[in-house]
Amino acid sequence: MPMSKQTANVGPSSRLHNEQLVDAVLQGGPVSFPETLRECRVHAADEVVKVPHLNGYEHFERCADEAPDNTPIVFQWSFSTRIAE
Repeated sequence: MPMSKQTANVGPSSRLHNEQLVDAVLQGGPVSFPETLRECRVHAADEVVKVPHLNGYEHFERCADEAPDNTPIVFQWSFSTRIAE
């Protein structure tokens, strides 16, 4: 049985509950970023995906406005941030 895709941590917490979720693929980033997190679900309008990783977050930016039908939206890694202690 395939693993279900996780919903990425994106945008403000005030999102509408009925906003459409779509498949996404996260490309690039540190070699320590797990393959299991590279396929996820995001809100259709998201331009940035922020994923918790180690002691911080990995940030990915949307590559194109549209994706062909039934293909995931591609997000390319842009930078890392660390959580302040």
